[in-house]
Amino acid sequence: MRPKNLKVALTGLVFFLFAGFVVVQGVRKTWVYYYTPAELMERAAQVDGRVVKTSGVVVPGTVEREGLNVRFLMAEEGETLRVAYRGPLPDAFTDEVPVVVEGTFRAADRFVEATTLMTKCPSRYEEAESTGG
Repeated sequence: MRPKNLKVALTGLVFFLFAGFVVVQGVRKTWVYYYTPAELMERAAQVDGRVVKTSGVVVPGTVEREGLNVRFLMAEEGETLRVAYRGPLPDAFTDEVPVVVEGTFRAADRFVEATTLMTKCPSRYEEAESTGG
């Protein structure tokens, strides 16, 4: 290979390696792992302080609202987590509704400081009951 072609090939290789590195780093920052509450507690030490996504059902009688701030307990698979969220709530948010939260997990307090809160609507996905016959 001639020296000029070698320089072009090496420059191209360096460029593609750098571009790949930048893309991977950008994607890693946006990755959010989904854990069930039980998995969160099993991996508490590894995920403490990280952004995670988890789901559960709002425990009845635990919702405390103060302006845009809301705190509640969420339970699933025998595990209970405390959740704090600031922002507008989905219309379907109420006791016993399934929710998905994304935020920073604090293992010592069994706590998620949520930045995203969504409600699930399982009735949309259940088969309609047959009318008999």
